[in-house]
Formats: sequence, structure tokens, C-alpha cells
Amino acid sequence: MDGKQTWGPRLASLRLHGTALVLLVPLVAIGWWGGSKPVPGMAEVTAMSRILPTGDALELTYHAAGETWTDLIPIHRAGPARYFSAGVGMAERAAEYPAFPLKLVLTAGGKPFLARVGLEVTSHDGTIHLSIPPDHVTGPWLFLDLPAGTYDLTGTRGEERPRLRRVTVQPGSSQTLYLRFSGE
Repeated sequence: MDGKQTWGPRLASLRLHGTALVLLVPLVAIGWWGGSKPVPGMAEVTAMSRILPTGDALELTYHAAGETWTDLIPIHRAGPARYFSAGVGMAERAAEYPAFPLKLVLTAGGKPFLARVGLEVTSHDGTIHLSIPPDHVTGPWLFLDLPAGTYDLTGTRGEERPRLRRVTVQPGSSQTLYLRFSGE
């Protein structure tokens, strides 16, 4: 091996579970223990992202204590739309991501740590432009790259469907919206 540790598959498999305990495991593996302060004696982790040339994944590259490792986050496509989910653990939250027009922060009970939420993107006449299944939403952030236009967003969590959010996507701009569900 060339000094490059690839913990990505391990982190990627852990991110699918979405529980508080599992969120701590990747943090410990990269030298963090909850919160935003590094563990004494452990190096701070930095993360950078880039879309792979194939366009089908986002590569997160982590650096800490002279070590480097990567994790891949799938980028899903549906027609002209693309999307990916992120925000699991402190390192993912610290990374800078490509400028997609919309970033949704999924919350429940005021905490932005919700995953496994379905999302439907429709036009005002009810035409479905994008339907995201809950298993594609593995973290509390959902980045959407939609063509310019006005859309209604409806989230689904079990039987709960929070009220619609109308959003206008404009070329060259980005915005962050919070999709709030009731507490657990």
C-alpha cells in the first residue's frame, strides 16, 4: 500500500444505519469524539470533496496526522436532476461541497440529524420532476441540482408529510432550506 488508507467502504457502510451510536463510530475512527473539539493528542481532520470525472460519485478525501483516506458518496441522477446526501459526522460536515442550487437540512425536533427521508419535487401543477427514495438519503443534508424553475418540495418520513415548501431555483445561485419533521 502507498501510505494511503482507504477507510471509505467502512465509513460508507456505517453511514447507512443512521443511528446516533453509528454516527460516533466514524468520528472515533478519524480521531474525534462527539462535539467539535479534537481529542487531546489526536490530529484535526480536514476534508475536501470533488465530483469524480464519471459524475456518479462525490469523493471525500480526509487528512489527519499525516494519513489520507477517501470515502465515496453516490450522486444519483433522474433526468436532468442530480442529488446526493451527506453530513454524517464532523468530518463530512466540515467538508466543502460542490455548489448545487439547493441544500436541504433535514430536521426532527429541532435537531439536524435526520436521514431516511423520502422527497418529492413537483411543479405547481403536480407534475413530478424528481422522487427520491428514503434509502438514498443517508445523512441529514440533501444536495439537489435541479434545472432553473419553481418547485414544490414534499418530504415523507413514515406517514408524516410536512407541509410543502415552494422554492425557485435560479442559475448560478445556491440556497439552504430546512425541512422540519416532528420530534421523535
